[in-house]
Order: sequence, then structure tokens, then C-alpha cells
Amino acid sequence: MITSVQDEIAKCVQSHFAPAEGEMFLHAAGREDIDVRMLGRGRPFIFEFMNPKKALSCKNNIESLKVTSPYVSCIDLKIVDKAFFEHLKEIEQSKAKSYAAVVYSKQPFTQDDALKLNGITDI
Repeated sequence: MITSVQDEIAKCVQSHFAPAEGEMFLHAAGREDIDVRMLGRGRPFIFEFMNPKKALSCKNNIESLKVTSPYVSCIDLKIVDKAFFEHLKEIEQSKAKSYAAVVYSKQPFTQDDALKLNGITDI
């Protein structure tokens, strides 16, 4: 990929905090793939800055900070404490994920084929 979720957020916020190069880290409640669309209101994340040279001086400044790129947008930004970081890790561990796929076949699909596919686990 030409970019990542972390890189896209960094482009929008790094001038407000001025961390050293490579000193910004995305911690998300699950994987964040740039080529997958997140539905709904997205998922919580923490964007950590190590040794920032600047800081936003007021709560209103962080809430007015916009993260929008062709690939990523973030809403409801807040400054959080270590307790939220622990909460984020709990969310990541407790989420159940399910996926669906549409499958096309050149050959006729039989009931036996369906039973065989339904029996596959741990994909």
C-alpha cells in the first residue's frame, strides 16, 4: 500500500504536536487496514505521541482538530488517560468478528458442496 491508517492520521495531526520522526503510534481496537471500509462510526483508537515538542493548550482545540484524508476520517477526538488505553485493549480482546463472502462457481454448486464448505472452520 502507498499509505497506512497511521500515516494518514499523522499527516493531519503532527503539526499540532511536533513529535520526533517515527515517534507516533496508532493503537486501535482491532486491525486497521487502509483498503477495508469501516462501517458505522468506526472504532476507538489512541494516537500516541512520544516526546512532542508542542501541545494543544485547551480541550476545545483537540475537539476542533479535524482528521480527514482521501482514506481516513476521525471524529470525536479527545485527550485520554492511561485508563482508556487499558479499556481499548479490553475492547480488542472481547470483539467477536464475523465475515461473509459471496462465492461464484463455474460448475454447478451441489448440496454436498455446501455441507463441505459449512464444515470448514479455523480459516
